[in-house]
Amino acid sequence: MSKPIILRTDGELNMGGSLLSELDSFAEVVTAENDSVKTLIQSVKNADFIFTCYAPINSDVLNAGRKLRGIVKYGVGTDNIDLEAARALEIPVVHCPHYGTDTVAEHAFALMLSVARQTPKIDRHLHQKGWLWPDPNYSGVELAGKELGIIGYGRIGKTMARLAQGFSMTCPIYDPYVTRRSCDPGHIDFTSFSEVIRRSDFLSLHCVLTSETWGIIDSEQLRKMKPSAFLINVSRGSLIEEKALVEALANREIAGAGLDVFSSEPLGKDHPLLAFDNVVMSPHFAFYTHDAYVRLERSCLHALLALIKGEPLSTKYQARLVSMPDVSRQVKMEDLNGLRVEGDVNFTATRQAWQKEHISEVTQSLLDDDAKVFVQQSLSTPCLNALSACEGIYIQDTEGRRIMDFHGNNVHQVGYGNPRVLKAIQEQLRVLSFCPRRYTNQIAIDLAEKLSALAPGNLNKVLLTPSGTAAVGIAMKLARYVTGRHGTVSMWDSFHGASLDAISIGGESLFRDGLGPLMPGSHHVPWPRREEDAEHIKTLFDEHAIGAVIAEPLRCTTMERPEDGYWHRVRELCDTHGALLVFDEIPLALGRTGKMFCCEHSGVVPDALVIGKGLGGGVMPMAAVLIKGDLDRFPDRAIGHYTHEKSPVGAAAAMATLEVIEEDALLENSCRLGAIALSRITDLKSRCERIRDARGLGLTLAVELEPSAVDDAEQILYNCLKRGLSFKVSSGNVLTLTPPLVITEQELHLALDILEAEVLKQLS
Repeated sequence: MSKPIILRTDGELNMGGSLLSELDSFAEVVTAENDSVKTLIQSVKNADFIFTCYAPINSDVLNAGRKLRGIVKYGVGTDNIDLEAARALEIPVVHCPHYGTDTVAEHAFALMLSVARQTPKIDRHLHQKGWLWPDPNYSGVELAGKELGIIGYGRIGKTMARLAQGFSMTCPIYDPYVTRRSCDPGHIDFTSFSEVIRRSDFLSLHCVLTSETWGIIDSEQLRKMKPSAFLINVSRGSLIEEKALVEALANREIAGAGLDVFSSEPLGKDHPLLAFDNVVMSPHFAFYTHDAYVRLERSCLHALLALIKGEPLSTKYQARLVSMPDVSRQVKMEDLNGLRVEGDVNFTATRQAWQKEHISEVTQSLLDDDAKVFVQQSLSTPCLNALSACEGIYIQDTEGRRIMDFHGNNVHQVGYGNPRVLKAIQEQLRVLSFCPRRYTNQIAIDLAEKLSALAPGNLNKVLLTPSGTAAVGIAMKLARYVTGRHGTVSMWDSFHGASLDAISIGGESLFRDGLGPLMPGSHHVPWPRREEDAEHIKTLFDEHAIGAVIAEPLRCTTMERPEDGYWHRVRELCDTHGALLVFDEIPLALGRTGKMFCCEHSGVVPDALVIGKGLGGGVMPMAAVLIKGDLDRFPDRAIGHYTHEKSPVGAAAAMATLEVIEEDALLENSCRLGAIALSRITDLKSRCERIRDARGLGLTLAVELEPSAVDDAEQILYNCLKRGLSFKVSSGNVLTLTPPLVITEQELHLALDILEAEVLKQLS
């Protein structure tokens, strides 16, 4: 089957950069020779998709593209695309409206500060003539206490208002499509257009270019502005009548301007605006930072991949559909294929078909009751089935069916209902069931000592928590205390918990989208594979105040692991820049990969190690942070107080879990059976060309199908469930297998027999 063709315009912009290589397996990228309509009409004839920035995608171009299935705009504005024609032809158009919101607003403020304080003029004098003593010709204007008028209260306008609050500015605002809400800050004032013009000390434009807004700032409005006022524009040049602006500046009707956009670009060398010292300009660069560039690239690539795969466009990387009609919330709930990038979807037709065949009326009534009382959410409620028992590697549903659980939320290292864990919990309940804050207990101390003894390097100080998410939060707070910096680096598509701080560093759209601003300073890089990928992190260290790198040593969702050299390089970068390296091993530690801790495979010791899930023996919620002893230097700070911090029952469960792992040689079992399993899935790959990869480390295994096999992966899951095997599907096409470490070789082969048969049947 031939690859779909992507027509890439604006060749001089290098849109997509090196990241376009990620599309190689899915599509052929062809760059138009130039961006004339004539050339585009010829070039689009064989194209399935258009990837464009400024090129004119008019109705003639669209009608010539008989195979067109989608258009991705490299940026925010879609004024170069005939949306009505696209809608009529049912061609979806995707843009990326959020990638540069903060970036553009910051640039607008930079222009304001520069023109108000005459920074460029002073800088030129220093470079050309030397030192400058205070001179009235170079005096500046403060922003504090001034009025920042904002025309257009969308994403960037709102961000401008938020930034203005930090400068003690008030904000008269005009936007005919927005009304004040009770939650809006008190320093903003919705008023009329003419009143904003009249009051503003700084007038900043943040509206889209339409027939109504074209030339909205003309000679009449410029005359209404204060002579001391400054005009700022980072939106579209044609919002301002440039001839009128030149005249207003020449006649000193306004004090100056900060401009990033112009009615005609590029700006000619003889443009009259270049003659004014009180005009600070940039060449349409407001969006252009490394951070925004990466977000834009990822947004476009995600959109292209979604269109190629025929998936509904999710909000991952903040790509948005703009030319098709909006659908109701209910309709979106009926079609959640886009969520498959995060896991098994609980609303698909395949799910419903399986339930119709396998769920009795009694169980269905239980599921209905569950859905009534629990908040519904993706990947969870409504539930798949109801359970009545669990033991060893098995879960048992209310119909009495026993299912081998190769998912288990990674809590079942020592199996379900492990007798020694249950006994330890029962005995502890009879002695001490709870330990309030300010007190300690022997079993909690024993657990901390045991974890310190097992941990690599000098990770000899411990904090216990009731959840992995809380443990991640502790590590983040510790990094801030130790380094004095709040910036973090983590990976796109990673998961570190579902609280607001954890999702800020996490990279899964399912948990991030629609929540508004997350923690500032949370930087992300693509998931690494090679040692040289660490240079992405180096770039962030060079450009930002980074306090910590927080990462999974092995990507748990899809079981991908970078070269060992990568982590050694990251360790080196953290040491050089005085940042902490934090490994999140919540699902990976305690033998899952064949060693007690996953980081032992690379030989890199982090500054903080976060563990959880299986620590409570599959019974108690239990997690911990292990840190280097020399970082324990903040006795006057509250780093991690939790009600069940030193839970004696949780500690008893954890101690029993560790004893089972050691005394029953589960590390050795994980290595031995993991090698057997990897050999079998590798052999399966050799017999099925639609399997892209087979990989594993201990009993952490993955079978990656070809990217187009999303429906197949889901069907394989439910077919295996019919035969008594449960696992998780990640990224839509990766079958992930994480059995309990107590599994026997016979049980392992039985499970793999089921998997092998269903994969071959579905993919043949």
